[in-house]
Amino acid sequence: MNSQVDLIGTSMGGILGMMIAAQKPDFIKRLVLNDIGAVVSAQGLLRIAGYIGNHREFADKADAMAYAKWVFAPFGIRSEEHWQQVFKASFIKLGDGRYVLAYDPGIGKPLIQSVGDEMADIDLSGFWNQVQCPRRTLRPTVSRHCQGHVRLQTTGRVSRMGWHRTCAVFA
Repeated sequence: MNSQVDLIGTSMGGILGMMIAAQKPDFIKRLVLNDIGAVVSAQGLLRIAGYIGNHREFADKADAMAYAKWVFAPFGIRSEEHWQQVFKASFIKLGDGRYVLAYDPGIGKPLIQSVGDEMADIDLSGFWNQVQCPRRTLRPTVSRHCQGHVRLQTTGRVSRMGWHRTCAVFA
């Protein structure tokens, strides 16, 4: 069976999508990368290292929502309806009424351990340049991973492939 998928990946999901598309070119038909590109900025990684992997418990929904609004502030979420969707996807309510994050805090251990070292941008261009399927990049106005020089490097690589600049900006 030769089935292909269209993949939309944000952040780590985008990195995984890029790696899969590079290594298994027949698997991914089209690739959309959100808030990620050929280079991951050290600045974004340092911010993420500041909160990922912390096994946080929140006394109530209000405390958990305040934390979500701090962590997800760069995404520019404005409506309360969208915040409720983020909350529902991000937290688990415990039997005693407290809330915890809905992911394994161990996912951040390698990143947290590397923060003590001198952190530098991570160049994923080896994977990026091997992607053969159509791809598009999206970035928020304020991005965790794609800082100014990184965006230019990413869109420049797209242009060299004969594509027009496709980095869509949303606020």
